[in-house]
Amino acid sequence: MLHILPAWFSRPRCRPYLLILLAGVIALACMTPGALLAIGGYQRWVSPHKGYRCAHGALYGTSCSEFGEQAIRDYGLIGGLILLPQQFRDCSRAAARIRSGACPISGTRAENANECFESEHDRGKRNARETQEYCAGCIEGCCGE
Repeated sequence: MLHILPAWFSRPRCRPYLLILLAGVIALACMTPGALLAIGGYQRWVSPHKGYRCAHGALYGTSCSEFGEQAIRDYGLIGGLILLPQQFRDCSRAAARIRSGACPISGTRAENANECFESEHDRGKRNARETQEYCAGCIEGCCGE
C-alpha cells in the first residue's frame, strides 16, 4: 500500500498521520448515510408537525432539507455541508420577500403585481424549477436530457 504514496509517507514518523487520515476518510464514509438518515427522519417525523414550511420551499418548491439531502447524495457529506450555507442564505432572502408581502405565496397576492421584485438569482431559480417540472413529463431525450 505504501508504494503508491509519496516517498515521505514511508518514513516511520509519517505513518501515524497516514493512519489518522485513513480513519478520517472511513469516518466520513460512515457519517454520510447517518446524515441522510437524520434528514429523512426530520422530513418524516418533525417537519410535518412543526406548523410552517421552509420559506425557500414555499417560494421555489425545494425546501432546505430536500436540498441538503440531494447535495449530500450528489457531493458527499463534506460537499453537501459546503453547499448548505448558500441554501440557508437563499432561504433567508425568500423569507424576507414573503414577509414583505411582495410575492404571491399560498394563493395570496400582493396588492400591486408590479411590487413583486424578482432578482436575477430568484428568476434563475424559478426558471430552473419550471424547466425541471416541464421536463419531468417529457419523454426521454426531450429537453436536452
